[in-house]
Amino acid sequence: MANSPRTYFLNRLPSGELARILLGRERFFLENVGDMNGTLAAIEAHCREHGLTSRVCKQPYNPGLSGWDALLLIPAWTGLLAATALSLLGLRGPRADLVITQRSNSLLEIRYRPPIART
Repeated sequence: MANSPRTYFLNRLPSGELARILLGRERFFLENVGDMNGTLAAIEAHCREHGLTSRVCKQPYNPGLSGWDALLLIPAWTGLLAATALSLLGLRGPRADLVITQRSNSLLEIRYRPPIART
């Protein structure tokens, strides 16, 4: 069974603690982010210092109708084709070592992607 991601409160972290948490390379949530731009810049700088790539996504909890939701409105055989196309479009984007998802004005989800196995 996988461990639940930890939640940290930025306003309660001592200086340097965010960098230590990032070195753990585990998924976590960061709440009470007052300076969103500054915090994102600090995380991205940490990634650059350690030779990692990062990507920021804005994904609120209530994003509205998505492409996947629209599949419910399409007949089954065309839905299968549309699902395949949406999956392929999602795979074409750049792969980042660290994905930072902004869930709200004060909440970030940070997750590391496992390295791609080279054959």
